[in-house]
Amino acid sequence: MDTSFDVLNKWDRSLKGNNNSYKFVLAIALLEFSKNTDLEKTNVISYDYLINIFVEFYWNHLNRYKLNHSISHEKKPLLNKIFLDLDIDENLRSSLYSISYRKLKKDHKEVVQQLLSNKKIIISILGNPISRFNFDNKGSDHKAGKGYFYEWNRKKEIIILNKDAFLTIKKENKIFTKIVQLGLASFLEKYNVQPNLIDKSKFNIKRPPFSKFINDLFKEETQLLGRYTCFYCETKLEKYDKDHFIPWEYVLEHKIWNLVAACRECNSEKSTNLPSKKSIKKLEDRNKEIFSNLKFKIHNDFDSLESLISKIDDLHTNASKAGYLPWNKYL
Repeated sequence: MDTSFDVLNKWDRSLKGNNNSYKFVLAIALLEFSKNTDLEKTNVISYDYLINIFVEFYWNHLNRYKLNHSISHEKKPLLNKIFLDLDIDENLRSSLYSISYRKLKKDHKEVVQQLLSNKKIIISILGNPISRFNFDNKGSDHKAGKGYFYEWNRKKEIIILNKDAFLTIKKENKIFTKIVQLGLASFLEKYNVQPNLIDKSKFNIKRPPFSKFINDLFKEETQLLGRYTCFYCETKLEKYDKDHFIPWEYVLEHKIWNLVAACRECNSEKSTNLPSKKSIKKLEDRNKEIFSNLKFKIHNDFDSLESLISKIDDLHTNASKAGYLPWNKYL
């Protein structure tokens, strides 16, 4: 029986040599299955399970986080091609491009059903990574074969896992997951200028709540400036939402210098869109006012106000290039 190191080494070798991200997403699906399944009872994965993981992962990457998986920005990924071919209203289609797959499943079940109904097309894409993931699968093709980690049968639409190997993977799930995340992040770095790519390489990312520190600090900053008005429409507020000026989906973190008070209407309408370039000056002026007052609390990432201003400008420029849509209603 192989040691944990043997399995880890073979896992790492199986992830090498990628000109697309399919093998990484297959690895994520295998990890999710082994983590959440009693392998003593079943070690068989259906293609339907894999399809659900692939569709969710690529939906979030391509639409929610605006990540490129190819050097060609014009070349539409398969999932987006399928999405463009769906029989839905065009206004609805455009409104869905920025929402999470979790919200899509909750509020637009008919769209999800249409996406998953393209089973034959998606299975044809799965054939390549399924056969290539096993580094020792000489003589196998996309339809059926056997390697170290599993055997597969496209006609039956199943993968049968090497139970001993995956019991090791289940036990050391965090280590195997980290290898996939680092490999995928390295792949994405070739095609994207985005922050926190390692975090974006995780499956099923959940937006964390604001910490007590952020809530208290934001309240202190708002009281300091006497600003209980919406940053965007400047309506006086009884209550306010905390909005990420540069969308959270792009920065993937809560930073006080990127948070502004907003009315519920502006926060909802802006959503994951990007305020205009002109509006950066307003954010810079706000940050300039609080920089000295709360410097050691909120600006310890920067050695000067100028470096903070440069950071925000770079984030805005790169988010725009990534495909975040402009929102110019007030600014």
